[in-house]
Amino acid sequence: MPPPKSRMRKSFDWEQWVRMKRFVLLGIMILPLLVTGQRFGVSQAPSDQRSLMDETFSESPIPIELFALEKPIDPDQYRVGPGDQIAVSIQTSQTIEKVLTISPTGFLMIPGVGRVDLRGLNLTDAIIQVNEAILQNFKNARVSSGLVGIRQIKVAIVGAVVTPGFYTVTPVSRLSDLLELARPRPMALLNQITINRLDGSQIPFDLTKFYLNGDLSQNPMFLEGDQVQITYGDLNTNAIVVRGAVNRSGYDYLKPGETLGELITRRVDFRQNADLGNIKVVRTVNQELKFITVAPNEFNSFLLEPGDDIEFLYEKPVNVQGYVAAPGSFSFIPGYTAGDYITLAGGLLSSGTMKGIKITRVGGAVLFGEDVVIQRGDIIEV
Repeated sequence: MPPPKSRMRKSFDWEQWVRMKRFVLLGIMILPLLVTGQRFGVSQAPSDQRSLMDETFSESPIPIELFALEKPIDPDQYRVGPGDQIAVSIQTSQTIEKVLTISPTGFLMIPGVGRVDLRGLNLTDAIIQVNEAILQNFKNARVSSGLVGIRQIKVAIVGAVVTPGFYTVTPVSRLSDLLELARPRPMALLNQITINRLDGSQIPFDLTKFYLNGDLSQNPMFLEGDQVQITYGDLNTNAIVVRGAVNRSGYDYLKPGETLGELITRRVDFRQNADLGNIKVVRTVNQELKFITVAPNEFNSFLLEPGDDIEFLYEKPVNVQGYVAAPGSFSFIPGYTAGDYITLAGGLLSSGTMKGIKITRVGGAVLFGEDVVIQRGDIIEV
């Protein structure tokens, strides 16, 4: 017996309502996605453009690595090599950018273009080579490229340095930068440095000309595979001794024809209490010692000789002795009298008196009185 018509109509209406509910819910979920896509300009790219964007280039901004330069790089002088980063920009219907790194074999791999041989090229020629390769594949594009990251290279330093070995530098690092890391020994001949290159060339440099005069031609930059050779000086033929009121005493090399003034500029770091009023040089002449006093106005004309013993004297103090609270040595202060120095020494003891104060000078002269203006090296007796 068939069911009543009313019951059949009721069952049919219920199933229809469930279907419509599912359809409405699905529409509610899809509609925001469609609206968002139109709002932010997301559209389906043609298959050729989508392949270019997905497989070849990134839309992210080009990262720029920061590094210290003494001046802008000369593209005609800078030789590119493995590790350098080249940014390329291609403008067609859209702008696409990418940063690429030169491979260890010297090639730049450009997706969708192929590899570009940059071995041995300077930066100017390398950029031309890259742009021409891209234009062969993107005929009507506007193409630009440039160096945005500098590679690191290994160079070796051997010889008269504290820490010989391999160091990581860049092609714009200079010889003086490397020596700061390797620390030359006192007898290192910085005027006789040799750089051995992979092509077999041996190039001499005098780094002291850079230290003295700022000559950059004697402070070169590096290439891959460079080896820096620092020669030791001979104690018998080109050595001197520096002593006294300096921060680094001991043996050092002597350049041919070097004056005392040039040595001071190149090598000497004075202590605070150094006395430059006169410098003593001990020299052996015909197997006899000769003592030479060099005044400041003679520094740039006094020629040094191998074996010279140079003594940089300390500034002579003022000594206060006798019936004072704190006898001892005191720094020289221009214009101070004997009475002022007695005050610095803590003043008189109960048994002391200002009468008969005696001042003995370096040359032997003797003066009396608290009002005497003191000189370097004076001895005050109370």
